[in-house]
Amino acid sequence: MKNRLFVFLLLIIFFLSSCSRKQSFHYFKKTQLMMGTFVTISVYDQDKAKKTITGAVDRAFRRIHALEGETSYFIPDDPIWKLNHFSGKQSVASDSNLVHLFREAEKISDWTAGGFDVTVGPLRRLWNFDSTRTTLPDSEAVARLVPLVNYRDIEMTDHSLFLKKPGMQVDLGGIAKGFAVDEAMKVLKSFHITDAMVNAGGDFSAIASSLTAGKRKVWIRHPRKSNAFFGWFPMDSGCVATSGDYQQFFIINGVRYHHILDPKTGWPARKCISVTIVAPTTMEADALATGIFVLGPKAGIKVIEAHPGVEGVILFRKNAQELGYRISSGLQKKLTIVDASIK
Repeated sequence: MKNRLFVFLLLIIFFLSSCSRKQSFHYFKKTQLMMGTFVTISVYDQDKAKKTITGAVDRAFRRIHALEGETSYFIPDDPIWKLNHFSGKQSVASDSNLVHLFREAEKISDWTAGGFDVTVGPLRRLWNFDSTRTTLPDSEAVARLVPLVNYRDIEMTDHSLFLKKPGMQVDLGGIAKGFAVDEAMKVLKSFHITDAMVNAGGDFSAIASSLTAGKRKVWIRHPRKSNAFFGWFPMDSGCVATSGDYQQFFIINGVRYHHILDPKTGWPARKCISVTIVAPTTMEADALATGIFVLGPKAGIKVIEAHPGVEGVILFRKNAQELGYRISSGLQKKLTIVDASIK
C-alpha cells in the first residue's frame, strides 16, 4: 500500500481544468484504489441527469475492476496466473479482449525493437520493486533470467495464448492500466457523455465539450525536484501516459535503481529519466512510454515521429549536473517550458 500511495502522490501528469461559472453543468468525480494506483473518473455535463452520470461512472469502475482480475498475475486460476503457471506446457484459453491486449503489446514491442516486452515478468519478480530493498539481486541470477524474456516466444490464436519456454512469465503492468482507462472511457461514451476524464495514476484519457475546451493542460513533472514541473501543453481530448525513474525505485550506495527494466540486460534502463507520450489510445501511450524510456532519446524520438498520432517529450540526463529534453515535432509549438534549467 505504501508504494501505491507513493505512486499516486508522485504522479508525473496532473490534469487541470476550469469551467466558467456562467455555465450550468453537473460535475461528478469519484476515486477508487484499483490496479495498484488511484483511479479518478471526472464527468462534466450540461444535460444528463445526475443519476445517469453516477450510473455511467459506476459502470466504468466495474469495467476496470473486471480487467484488473483478467490482467493480474497475482490471482490463482485467473487467465494471466494460468498463462504463467503453464508456461512451456500448454496453451491457455483466452477471451478476445485479452488476445487483443497481447496483440497490441506485440505491436508496441515491434515498434520499440523490444524495448517494451510483456515477458519481462521473471525479472520483475526477481527485482521485486513492490518492497523496500537493501541489496541488489545477484547478477548471475539476472543473467540466467534474461533468455526467458522475448515477446516473440508468445504464441497467439484468436482464442488462446501460450508461452513457449518453461519459466517464462508475463507482466502486463506496462500496458493493462492504459487498456483499462480506454475501456472505462468507452463505457462513459456509451452513455453519451461528451466531457470526461479517466485518470489512472497519471495514465489518462479525456474528451472535451464546450465546457472545458481550451481550459485543460497536461503538466509534466520535473523528475528531480519535488512539487515542481518541467512544462505543460494544452490538450482538450486525447490519451497520455508517462514513465519515469522516480515512480518505483530504491537507492543503494547513491545509485537509483528503478522499475523500468531493459529486457535485453535485465537491469534498470539508464538512457532516460522521464517519457511522456500522447497517442491515439491510452494503451498505446502506456506501452510506448515504457518502450521509449528503454530505447533512449535519440532512438525514441525516431519511433515517435514514425507513427502518426503519436507525440512525446523525453527527459534525460546530459551529464552529472544537467538534464536535457527532446520533443516531437507535433508538440514543439504547444509546449510551454517552466523550468529553463532543462535544455
